[in-house]
Formats: sequence, structure tokens, C-alpha cells
Amino acid sequence: MARNDPQSRAAPSGPWTTCPPDAVPITVVRAELVADGGTHRVSILRELRCGDVVVAGGPVWSRSTSDEVAATDAFEGLMIGGDDLVFLAEAALVLSPGNVDAVVDQHVANAVRAREAARVKAAEKAAKAEAKAKRDRTIGVYFMGDKKKPVVEMRRGVLSTPFLKLQFGAEWERDRFWDWFKWQSHRHDEIEAKVAESGAEPVRRELLYEMLTTEQVVKKRGLGAGGRRPLLFWRGDL
Repeated sequence: MARNDPQSRAAPSGPWTTCPPDAVPITVVRAELVADGGTHRVSILRELRCGDVVVAGGPVWSRSTSDEVAATDAFEGLMIGGDDLVFLAEAALVLSPGNVDAVVDQHVANAVRAREAARVKAAEKAAKAEAKAKRDRTIGVYFMGDKKKPVVEMRRGVLSTPFLKLQFGAEWERDRFWDWFKWQSHRHDEIEAKVAESGAEPVRRELLYEMLTTEQVVKKRGLGAGGRRPLLFWRGDL
């Protein structure tokens, strides 16, 4: 709703006699959508108001259609326009109906595009926020250290402090562990809980023992790869 406040505060007279003595009449320009049966009418109204009372004025432009979506889009486009409604109302007083329709349509199209761009931007921002929140909730496994002292770390969130570290004497030892551990992602929450309850060292020993046990089972079944990485071709099934 756009308002045009008069400069003078002189006491009203004539048609303004309905205003209280201390009230100042104002010009209000607003958009309106009215449904009457299957007809939807969108209008631009220019009104002289005294408080909540309309003392003069009415529609300066309107369009009726049976297309509810089109009417709603036009109304919302006008609502988005804000102070541009004053321009449209003034244009309606001096331009032909066809020209006013063209101006309103262009304005509504611009407003709808701006609204859609804002919606897309908001959706992208929300998606990024959700992705970040998901990363912050997710437990990840990271290869750290160097070739001489490779380390496997577990942490919840990318930047959080690791809750479990497993250090190895060589890269192949780390890779051997990873051949088994990469199939344990469904247990990440369980492992974190065990670390919180018992500490990191008992959990580290337990994981290495499970790896060795799995290697033995796979080897007995004749499915081991042999060499330093017996679970190289293992796919997590026992």
C-alpha cells in the first residue's frame, strides 16, 4: 500500500467534513483482488482516506478474468511493486486503457521475475545451509599424517576435533585397515558412542582385532587377496 501525505494540515472542509478535527486526510494507493463466483477482478485503487474511512476515490485500473492463477499473479505482482503503485495509478489517469494494460503487465512481469529470483536465491541459500548442517551432523573418516606416519581420523563435522585417531607405521598398513573399515560406515555412530563411553584406545584395539578376525574368516573361505592387503577385493560380506 502506497501513501501520498499532503503537505498542508489545514482544517478539512467540504467533502472532508467526515474527518475528525485532528485527523489529516491522506491519499492511499493499493491493489485489490476480489473473487465473485468464477470471476476474479484485480484492481488498482486510489482512495482519499481519513483514518480507516474512505471518503473519496475508487478503482483507476482493473482487470477481470476467469483465470484465478493469472489474477493472483497480477495481484501479487502489484503488491510486490510497493511505491510503484503510485506511478501506475497516475499512469492510469492519463493513459489510454490499452497503454495502461501494457504498463501494468510489464510491471507485473518484472515483479514476478524478481519474486522468482528471490525465491530461487532463498532456496539455494536454504539448500547450502542444510548441506552444511548435514556435514556438521555427519561423521567422516579422513586420511591425515604423512607417508611415514599415516593416520586415520574420525570426526563429526569437517572442522570438529577428531574423536578417534588410528596411527600406522606405513601407508600399506593404513590401506590394509581401510580395506576393512570402509565397509563399517553404518557403525560410525556406534563407534563414536563407544569412544565416549570407554575411551579411544580400547575402541582402537577392538577395531584392529575385528579387522584381523575378518581377514582370517575371508582367508579360510579362500576369498582373500593374499599379500599385505588380504581384504583388497573384499566387499563387506561374510
